[in-house]
Amino acid sequence: MSGESAQPAGCLCFWRKKPNSSKQQEHDDLYTLSASSHASHASTAYFSAGGWSHFGDDGEWIGPPSARGGAHASAPHQRVSAAAGAGAGAGGAGLSPGGHGAADSAEVTEHGGASPPAAAFDLHKRHGSGGASRPQPIACNATDGRDGTSVAAAAAVVSATPGSPPAAASPSPRETQPRLQEEQRGGGDQGQQPKPHQQPPQQQREGEGEGEGERSSVLDRVAELYVLQGRPCKACQVLLGYCRAQGVEPDSLQQQLRRRELPDATGLTKMAQSVSDGLADLATNEGWQLVRDDELRLQYRHMPERGLHAFRARCELDAPVEHLVALAREVDLCPTWNKYCTSAHVLKQKSQTDVTVYMSLWVPWPFNDVGFCVDATGADLYEEEGLLAITFGSPNKGDGSEPVQLPDAASGHRKIRLQRPSCMTFVPLPPSTPGGESRTLVQVQCYVDPGTRHVPPFIISFVLKVLSPFIYGAVKKVLASAFRTPDSPLPQRIKQRAELYDLVRKRTREFLSTLAQKKA
Repeated sequence: MSGESAQPAGCLCFWRKKPNSSKQQEHDDLYTLSASSHASHASTAYFSAGGWSHFGDDGEWIGPPSARGGAHASAPHQRVSAAAGAGAGAGGAGLSPGGHGAADSAEVTEHGGASPPAAAFDLHKRHGSGGASRPQPIACNATDGRDGTSVAAAAAVVSATPGSPPAAASPSPRETQPRLQEEQRGGGDQGQQPKPHQQPPQQQREGEGEGEGERSSVLDRVAELYVLQGRPCKACQVLLGYCRAQGVEPDSLQQQLRRRELPDATGLTKMAQSVSDGLADLATNEGWQLVRDDELRLQYRHMPERGLHAFRARCELDAPVEHLVALAREVDLCPTWNKYCTSAHVLKQKSQTDVTVYMSLWVPWPFNDVGFCVDATGADLYEEEGLLAITFGSPNKGDGSEPVQLPDAASGHRKIRLQRPSCMTFVPLPPSTPGGESRTLVQVQCYVDPGTRHVPPFIISFVLKVLSPFIYGAVKKVLASAFRTPDSPLPQRIKQRAELYDLVRKRTREFLSTLAQKKA
């Protein structure tokens, strides 16, 4: 396979492409991005290599290599441990892509004459920005932001899975599409909408053999896990487990997966690999420099050989998990509470937890506004790891998948890339006192490729000493105020996207209940 190299069979994703040697081409302001690679031969190569080591013989997820032994065997990444939870904790909104807000006060050495963005409270007395934009709060219509998958169509998926109660018949795509378009006009995801996920019935069709009926049931289960439950790792486990047990090559299921509007086997294994890589990386402090260690723990890592600057944050917040997930998931609302975020768009949505987004941020001169596009995938790992995770990274060009059209304003932004294993995790914690507020341990890390080998030291200082505390303060304030006002954009969006946030709330409650029983 030209341009590809095999990895050990224990690695969930069998192949990786060689990095593009042309940095300039990657950061062309007018480039068109593509989503993650779905090259058909990759899953066959992975399957043939026997890459099943992330699942035990009984099919149970046993986590990334760091959780099972080796160099990081003693790291705080243990399965189903709330406190360990893969080293969780730093404002998912803390240093998330575009997660910005307000701090109490700070100053930066002057580097020019223009003003920084207006803050909610006193932030910068002086700023140098030499021609940088001056972002202002952006009003956002808080109308329906539900996904393109109708509740009725989603119920059809559930009804097609073993042990599920029968559901009412779903409307046809022609009936649902006008309503879905009307729901999306007022806000929420502005990009491409997925069609309803219509699943074939569980019972065998006329002329369908027993093997085909079993296969349909398995694929329906994969669809339920991926589309409705936000569990891509479990979906990958079920799919590949079936292939292994039946001696079926994953590529042979590509057409049936596409009919259910699911990623192919390669796409699912890449998602699971991304989650595994992120959790394994969070479990170690090797190569990280401690910048601050109080209520907000900050770390920094420079990787000159790869041209990367990495930032990691960790904190405990007095808020339920669903509120922090909303801050991260409802990207288009970011400018309503984050004055450093100059624009935010959802470009594509594969499921309610799998989206492609574009954001731009204000940074000091000489960089002006920077913009980045990322594929982000949420994963419910309560059963396996005791946490929720979101992994993200900029998509690669030239991989043969459907291109993503950037917003018109992107042509005026300096492009940066967020590289994997960028991720964030949310671990629910019991209240400090009986009957007290919910708490969440959050951690986020971003690997940033600025597109240039030389980044002025004051930019790094700005991120660590001004921007990060600013974000932390803003997140605390929005959690304390915005969610207490029912007609605010974020609570409205949670209400409109009830199928997602009700599930997060339910799963979190079940996890905490199980945790309490174990302690008792």
